[in-house]
Amino acid sequence: MLASMAFATKNDVKNIPPSVRFDRLPVIAVDENSWYLFNANATDVADNELILEPSVGTGRWFKMNNSTDTSSLLTREDNVTSTYIINVTNTQALRLVLSGNTTLSFITQQRDGAFTIFLDRNSTGFNVTWNDTRLNWSANRNTPFTFNSGDNFAILKFFAVTTGVNKIYLTEVYRYWYATKHKKSTSGNNYKWKH
Repeated sequence: MLASMAFATKNDVKNIPPSVRFDRLPVIAVDENSWYLFNANATDVADNELILEPSVGTGRWFKMNNSTDTSSLLTREDNVTSTYIINVTNTQALRLVLSGNTTLSFITQQRDGAFTIFLDRNSTGFNVTWNDTRLNWSANRNTPFTFNSGDNFAILKFFAVTTGVNKIYLTEVYRYWYATKHKKSTSGNNYKWKH
């Protein structure tokens, strides 16, 4: 596990020297009450809020959600159905709430780096298919992701390398389903997950 470092301001984060920072380094900017995550390969346009450019060297710092709960994501798209183009240019995490069966692909000018897609089938039987030849499914037994019959939602982690190979690699898959605990006089609900 990586230990995080705390800095007083986001300008202090920008001034972390190249000899100290590394890819996927998490740091805290106290004045922003926020996490920033370093992406050594990113070249996104910095806005000095969501995306910070280091004072020296390459890469970018991306502002993350303050919560450690993976389901609390930065950007949410509701009523996703039919054909949908995923755009994670300005976010590290995206929640897609399905309202029908959906064919997914990624924006043509996909940026390099890691990102997470939270697929929520909204407690229904909606499913997804994929229409993007850049996708590498090695983390899912070389098979494009689809929901299993009992899945309610899933978290898919990707890493894109557009320079040279132009591939989007699935790195992790987490499937969740809604389970009911039965007791003698009461019943409660909880989420369970399978990798």
